[in-house]
Amino acid sequence: MAKNRIAGTIDVRVDGDTIPVAGDGWTWNIGHPKREPIMGPNGPVGFKEMGQASYIEGAAANVAAIDLDRLLLAEDVTVVVTAPNGDVLTFFEATQTGEGAESSGDGTVQLRFDAMSAKRVRVTS
Repeated sequence: MAKNRIAGTIDVRVDGDTIPVAGDGWTWNIGHPKREPIMGPNGPVGFKEMGQASYIEGAAANVAAIDLDRLLLAEDVTVVVTAPNGDVLTFFEATQTGEGAESSGDGTVQLRFDAMSAKRVRVTS
């Protein structure tokens, strides 16, 4: 793998089955806390922290090789993503929570998996 590659092709697997990724890219959040400033009369005085759900979302090619109904109704699955930079992200106890909108324009279906937890394994070379 090129050490400077940070964008491009990814591999997405749901319970071990490869998902044919499509579209402009997938996005994810492994669930780090979200921080917001707390403002006083003279500026920021601190911050508050709120939890966020771990998720991954993007478009999959709606090809005959995938069981679309199974994907759209998926619950308690493990989603493993190999990112362009080589990082491996694992989303545990994930449920497909997206609308599952299908597009005839580009032959895709939108997926979103919200997970109970996630972790990243950073690959360095």
